[in-house]
Amino acid sequence: RDCWLRKGIVVKLVDSSLASLGYQGAKADVVQWDASSPRVARVVVVSLRNTTAGSSARVGATLEVSQTHCETVLPAYGGSVVVVNRGHKYAGRNGTLISIDEKAFEAIVRIPDVKEDVRVSYDDVSKVCA
Repeated sequence: RDCWLRKGIVVKLVDSSLASLGYQGAKADVVQWDASSPRVARVVVVSLRNTTAGSSARVGATLEVSQTHCETVLPAYGGSVVVVNRGHKYAGRNGTLISIDEKAFEAIVRIPDVKEDVRVSYDDVSKVCA
């Protein structure tokens, strides 16, 4: 899969290597991303899933992560999203999550100036940072 990381989105930290640090399953805002190293980003943790006793994991921590350690995040219905797949017809366009089609693994997104709602794979769209 091509590079999809970008500044201004929310990601879920999923790599098992982050578990020992207490960050596996955490959500984070991408605060720094550079086109010269597009598969790596600096993130700020905004929520933790589970922390174990003695863990140093904390909300507000800044981490440098690889794209392979992250997943896109879908907001609640009505939330803001951006199409992150650079090969998609609407790449880089912001919209609103209208609904999801669980059977097809697709988000239905309303993009301004587009006549019909757009169906986008879960992996090709992510929540916009608040």
